[in-house]
Amino acid sequence: LGESQYDKKSDTDLYKGRCMCPHDNFVCIRNSELMCGALGKATLGDGNKNSLFYTLIRDCDAETAADRMTRIAKLCSRWIGLHGFTFGLEDVMPTPSILAAKREVMNSAHNTCEELIQSYKEGRLERVPGCDLELSLEQLMGKELDEA
Repeated sequence: LGESQYDKKSDTDLYKGRCMCPHDNFVCIRNSELMCGALGKATLGDGNKNSLFYTLIRDCDAETAADRMTRIAKLCSRWIGLHGFTFGLEDVMPTPSILAAKREVMNSAHNTCEELIQSYKEGRLERVPGCDLELSLEQLMGKELDEA
């Protein structure tokens, strides 16, 4: 499979020395080992008919192609992990300070909504132009919660 542009003078030049190309233009995989070349977007599947994924689907049955694609996904995940691009659950969980700030904002919004409900029940809620009291309450509460 060719990764990048390969200059050829004729069709027979395409196959001469392609595995030892100094520019790593071609990828050679033998027994699940990358012998030479560089895996990239064009090699794996850029929508063209010479990509690895297309070749797998075309030449193998669906189960084998799916197994090989799973292996490629695991390979990519392992490579990313070995090169420092990892993230775990602790990386996406909010810190205690963020949780405390969120709790404070939500408590403030909750208290404001309680005050709006109380003023509605007492009849001292100001109407929003074009709305009755119930719709005004809904609008004001929605605005408060959206801002929180």
